[in-house]
Amino acid sequence: MVVLIPAGAVTIDFRERGMTFPSDRMVSPGGSSQKTIIFPPRASFTFTQDGNTLTFTDTSKGNPTAWYWTFGDKKNSREQNPSHSYSKRGTYTITLTASNSAGSSTTSSTITIGSPPFAQFTCVQNGKTVAFKDASKGSPTEWLWSFGDGGTSTAQNPSHTYSKAGTYTVTLTASNSAGSSTKLESILIGSPPVASFTYTQKGKSVTFKDTTTGNPTAWSWSFGDRKTSRVQNPNHYYSKKGTYIVTLTASNSAGSSTTSSSVVIIP
Repeated sequence: MVVLIPAGAVTIDFRERGMTFPSDRMVSPGGSSQKTIIFPPRASFTFTQDGNTLTFTDTSKGNPTAWYWTFGDKKNSREQNPSHSYSKRGTYTITLTASNSAGSSTTSSTITIGSPPFAQFTCVQNGKTVAFKDASKGSPTEWLWSFGDGGTSTAQNPSHTYSKAGTYTVTLTASNSAGSSTKLESILIGSPPVASFTYTQKGKSVTFKDTTTGNPTAWSWSFGDRKTSRVQNPNHYYSKKGTYIVTLTASNSAGSSTTSSSVVIIP
């Protein structure tokens, strides 16, 4: 004999008599006549998300034989493990009702459907150490960095020190529940330049020539008379005679160095 126990019913627990039975059904003693007691299932599920498409996996206990899903967008399914694609962004409540001949139970979960982030980043270099800053759009919740030398990080704004000079491709993958995107950028790790310069003088006019080694990309000149320049090879006119200390700071992505020289102006 099979006895169906509906959800919420009060039943006799035959375990009190020292007998052990599965959680979804019990067999009661009774001589030659046995009763199989069947319990309703306990609904549960998991899911994976790829963009706007979700794949659901039924994990219900108690041997369900039927499933009814509602996806929160007026769509439904009776498959055990359905997939569903959403056409619009928003927050949706997923409901699964799992049932068998004894009854049913229901469980729900809320999900957010949005757009994948747009990966972006900036970086500041100090010698061989680079500080990276996430600038991704679209509310990412996870970050995966690859620094091009085998090093990785899952921090949002990591720092990384390179052991050798060279050109490295840095990759950031930013993701959220809707998907992911990737940004690649090459950076040059090298040595700071060694600043040097020469000059030629004609009266109060001086022409400076940058002779820095180490591939500088920026120059900052101070001519000793409160005048400055960022030109690589500037010309400068002194209005008064005297001795002036001219300073050049040359820099690249790896750092900078400074050198000075005296210039004597005689009218």
